[in-house]
Amino acid sequence: MQTAAEAVDNKSMHYTLEESFKPDPDIDLEGTLGFIRQTRDQIRSRASVLDDPGSPPGYSLVWDEWIRLTHVSLQYFEKRLSVLTEALEPDRKRVSGFGRLVIPSDLQRFEGGHHAVDQN
Repeated sequence: MQTAAEAVDNKSMHYTLEESFKPDPDIDLEGTLGFIRQTRDQIRSRASVLDDPGSPPGYSLVWDEWIRLTHVSLQYFEKRLSVLTEALEPDRKRVSGFGRLVIPSDLQRFEGGHHAVDQN
């Protein structure tokens, strides 16, 4: 089931990134920003498991497998976050009908920090 979900998600991410290179991209800006927020929340939530001092690696075989699976899922979510934020990069982004796009401040705080996107 996870493989099927990732295949659909990968197709969507590929489309969004491909569109971002076009002069008049077909990108759902609100949906993409929401997806970025949701992905950041997923990363934060899943990464918190890795910081549990009461259950370090080696705590149990089951816990070690959970940590491994957590790392796998974090790699996927970090890839998704990278692709989605890359699609909104200032040097490429052109959205019809927007003179200047301002990405909300809560989205500016991820690694690399995004800022206002000039649409001219």
